[in-house]
Amino acid sequence: MSAAIHLLTESVQSLAQAAREMKPLRAGRPVHPSALWRWSRHGVNTPLGRVTLETVYLAGRVVTSREAVLRFLRGVAEAKAGRPDAQSPGVLALRPSPTHAAAKARLDRAGIRARAP
Repeated sequence: MSAAIHLLTESVQSLAQAAREMKPLRAGRPVHPSALWRWSRHGVNTPLGRVTLETVYLAGRVVTSREAVLRFLRGVAEAKAGRPDAQSPGVLALRPSPTHAAAKARLDRAGIRARAP
C-alpha cells in the first residue's frame, strides 16, 4: 500500500468505483475492480521498472483516488515510452523487479555489459 494519496485533498473512491469510471480497455469490456487490485499489488512491468497504483486502507477497505489513477496511467505510459516524469520523481513508484536484478548480476559476473534503456 502506498500512502501517497492525500485523503483530504483528493477524490477518494473504492476500487470498484474507480473501475466503473474508466472507459473500456480491452475488446470493449469494462475494467474489472480486480484489475485495479492487481495494479496496486503487483503493478505493471515497464522497461524502467514496475509502476504501481497508489492505494491506502481506509476504514478497513482499500481505496484509491481519481488523481492516483491518473498518475498511475500517466506513469505507465511515460515509463513504457522510456521517459519518466522528471518533475515528480516519487510519483511513478518504480521498483526494479527481483528477477531483473538477478539477471543483471549474472550478466555482470559473466562480463557481459547490458545496453542502456
